[in-house]
Amino acid sequence: MNERLLRQARLAYFPLSIYRRLKEDPIYRRFGNVLYGIKKDGLSVEELSLEYNELTAQLAESYELSGEPIIGNLWQNHLLELILADENVFSLKVQHLSPDALSPGLGTAVKTDLRHLQVLSQIDSYMLLEQIEKRAKSDFAYDDPSSDVGCAHWENFIPFQETEYDVYKAEVKQKLLELPNWEEALSLLGEYYQRRGTGIFSRYQAFRWSMVQGEGQFWPLSHVEPVRFDQLVDCEEQIRLITENTASFLAGAPGNNVLLFGGRGTGKSTTIKALLNEFADTRLRMIEVSKEDLEYFPILAEQLRNQPYRFIVFIDDLSFEEGETQYKGLKAALEGGLSSRPENVLIYATSNRRHLIAEYFDDRQVHPQDSTQEKLSLADRFGLRIYYPSPDQKTYLKIVEAMAQEHQLKIDRETLHQRALQWQMSQNGYSGRTARQFINHLLGQYTLKRQVS
Repeated sequence: MNERLLRQARLAYFPLSIYRRLKEDPIYRRFGNVLYGIKKDGLSVEELSLEYNELTAQLAESYELSGEPIIGNLWQNHLLELILADENVFSLKVQHLSPDALSPGLGTAVKTDLRHLQVLSQIDSYMLLEQIEKRAKSDFAYDDPSSDVGCAHWENFIPFQETEYDVYKAEVKQKLLELPNWEEALSLLGEYYQRRGTGIFSRYQAFRWSMVQGEGQFWPLSHVEPVRFDQLVDCEEQIRLITENTASFLAGAPGNNVLLFGGRGTGKSTTIKALLNEFADTRLRMIEVSKEDLEYFPILAEQLRNQPYRFIVFIDDLSFEEGETQYKGLKAALEGGLSSRPENVLIYATSNRRHLIAEYFDDRQVHPQDSTQEKLSLADRFGLRIYYPSPDQKTYLKIVEAMAQEHQLKIDRETLHQRALQWQMSQNGYSGRTARQFINHLLGQYTLKRQVS
């Protein structure tokens, strides 16, 4: 029975059409190497054992520390991940149409691929190791317990389980795995693609983008700082403005580009990062771009234009010195360029400067009108400008108290205030950043005391 299923799997491995890009995945290819290597005219026992162990290692490295539940065994889980993330004509089209509205040819091709993939999902490590051990006993011409190749089973791996993970994706994987006939999964997959999209943007919320050898590259950020709005003190109005703008943008309205400006450590960057937590279960994606790469914004825009997501391009600590010209590219990106900014993209930037470009005394004296207008025209292209004032002593202490409570620091209020005020005198004055650094300092001290005691 197992050998028959293995033969069916070899026949099902290559003829994918709609999901053909799965064959580009390194783990999928390694699985194929093992699947074909176990044939009598395949790999040697040593080569086969090496390929199997490499496959097991790749699977373990991909999912043991992922923090998400493994559905089925390691191979099944990986295959399901590939299917849910694959960007193909079906997964793209079904985001806008019901599966019933697809052309008969496309529907048939998808069902055929899913039938092949279901066969592959039924192969487990026990089947493969049984064949490897048979080859070992045959090649060494004796039946001896020492001929056991001693490879690990995929079913014995259990990932580190975090408290939070993508429950919906796990449920879809479980339903697909339990479905008797994957040809009936078009509606299940169609709903998932409509809700979560496909490709790299379906797997991650945040990215860095940069130019590498003339091409724009996305670098997914798998561990984004888990900041929340309730960690910000006395920023209610600023939070209201940016969340309303973001919510309307996600609802399909144009939305405004946003400039958050004010003193250092006042919560500007934290506010933008907290949007990912606030709108976690939506199609919001955030892409961080450095000032140096702004001149290539048209390339990024074209990469995002036809994606079914809403993107915030995040530019942190934005400012330009005299002589820097990247701001001209930013002006074109905000509005007025020959290539329009896509309707699914907004720019959110933070800056310590209201006008973004440094203004010097000589500059104001020589051509005051031109200089002022040039600088104001850049800031004015942000439709929403939100000011973050530097906190006074009272607000600074409120921030310290909130952070101490969040970390459950047992210290009386008077002592906490006294030490916080002493700390800021040798640091950067009253700011949220100074408060966080002070709390980190206290946490470090208490940790050391517990270790000593």
